[in-house]
Amino acid sequence: MASTSHFSVSDVPANRVAVSRPTAPRAAAVLVSREHLARSGGVARAVIVNSGCANACTGDAGLAVAREMAAETAASIGCPAEQVLVASTGGDRVNLPIEKIRKGLPIAVRAASAPIRDRAAAQANHDDRSLSERGAARISIDGRS
Repeated sequence: MASTSHFSVSDVPANRVAVSRPTAPRAAAVLVSREHLARSGGVARAVIVNSGCANACTGDAGLAVAREMAAETAASIGCPAEQVLVASTGGDRVNLPIEKIRKGLPIAVRAASAPIRDRAAAQANHDDRSLSERGAARISIDGRS
C-alpha cells in the first residue's frame, strides 16, 4: 500500500485543472479534490499522489485521510488546503495508511526544490518552463520507492 508517491508543486497558482474517475463509486481523493477546486475557484498549487491504495469505498475514514493529505501538504508549502489536490490509485476498500504519507511528505517537499536528476520525471512534468527550474527525485519509504 502507498508504495509509490508523487508530489508536484507550482510556484504560482494553476488553473484549468480536471479531476475525474470514470466509474462509480468516486474515491475519497476525487471527492476531496473536487471539493477543493470548488472552494478555490479552480485554482491549485500542489498535487499529492500515492499509488498502491486507491482509498476508495472507505467512507468517512477515507475522506479524513484525503483531507489530511491535503492539509499536511498545504502546511508544508505554505498555501491554503483547498489549493492542494489529492490523487490515489490502487486497490479499493482499503484505508490508506496516513503515517506513510506523513513519513514521505517532508522528503518529497525537500526533493521538489532540488535540481532535477531524473530525465523521465522532467519529461513527464514538462511544460513551457525550462527543465532546470524544476525539481524531481525518487524517494523510498519503508524500503519501497
